[in-house]
Amino acid sequence: MGPEGSFVLMVKALDLTKEQKKQVKSILDAEREGVAPLVRQLAENREKLRQAMEAEPFDEPTIRTLATSQEKAHVEMIVSRARVESRFLALLTPEQRKLARKLRGILLDLPMRPPFPPPGGGPTAP
Repeated sequence: MGPEGSFVLMVKALDLTKEQKKQVKSILDAEREGVAPLVRQLAENREKLRQAMEAEPFDEPTIRTLATSQEKAHVEMIVSRARVESRFLALLTPEQRKLARKLRGILLDLPMRPPFPPPGGGPTAP
């Protein structure tokens, strides 16, 4: 199960109020919109990297440039995930926050991706 599924399970386990669910949706929607260009960039650069690695002759500067671009996009995705988690925890009651931190270990063991599906597909949180 990916982080999206774990996040949905966490939201369900926390028994959020309707208002909290609305706030979570707002947080996720705003962040999804902000990272959409990064998701596209990562996908495009993956393909460009694949092509560059198959090209002859070997073009190290091009591969380094593309790899550096990927690294920067990954950093932004990690920051996005941390921002979502911080905003999410801030809207919880102390009891919910305690349970969320307990459940958080599940999310930390998963690959770094935003806690929502890419634009245009997949299940949504709350």
